[in-house]
Amino acid sequence: MTEIENRLPSDIADLKGLDKIEILFEDVDDYIQNIQDFVKSSDSEEKIRLKVSTLIEQLNLFELSELLIHFAKKCK
Repeated sequence: MTEIENRLPSDIADLKGLDKIEILFEDVDDYIQNIQDFVKSSDSEEKIRLKVSTLIEQLNLFELSELLIHFAKKCK
């Protein structure tokens, strides 16, 4: 591990409020792309649901809200 990787867990633990949430969830675009790929696949609806649920099961409520807001804005 690099020196930065060794310091990262303690640096994140020291953050407060929104700064911490933004750093932890800066890869929202990756989640969105994965979900879109699952939906576009030729898999059954059940398999798509299982893949999406497995992908997002570790997200907290804030992160889930961000995903929902993103998709809701696309439906306008």
